[in-house]
Amino acid sequence: YIKHASTALINAHNNGITLKINILFYIGENLNTLRETYNFLASHSEYIRAISAYPMLIYPGMGSLIEFEKELEKHGGSIIKKSPWNERKIFPVNLSSELSYSQAEELALLFGKAFQTMENYFYQKQFGYFPPNYNYSDFKSHVNSIGIAHFPFSATQNETTYYKSLLENKLQISNKTKHM
Repeated sequence: YIKHASTALINAHNNGITLKINILFYIGENLNTLRETYNFLASHSEYIRAISAYPMLIYPGMGSLIEFEKELEKHGGSIIKKSPWNERKIFPVNLSSELSYSQAEELALLFGKAFQTMENYFYQKQFGYFPPNYNYSDFKSHVNSIGIAHFPFSATQNETTYYKSLLENKLQISNKTKHM
């Protein structure tokens, strides 16, 4: 499927289509699978305008929770069933013995910061997410009032380089394992 995804990204780009990639950190995710994801994104970054990366959450009605929990157990994962999640009826997932929900959440934010700028994020969300009269200047003011650290993007393209380096460090990516 990776080869097909690569071909689709390149063909879309060559035909003037800008793309956003959605990444769901799923059952069994670990540093090795996240390194593969990182290497794919890094080797295709010129074809991708924006990304969204999130760890898995369980919502009511997702099917057989028993089967899901059995699969999680095979990987050393678990569902977090304590407050405040019980009240929300949404449950985060520790994806494996190697990757907790909080670690996945931190890494998801870093993936966003490493592969998209604030400007690309805004233009990707501009239609359908913001009011019609909300412009980039309004968005920047809003982000600055909250603090960019809380958002899944970097202020500039140069800043994405810093976050790529930080993410490579967290994922234990060496020069030997880059873009393999």
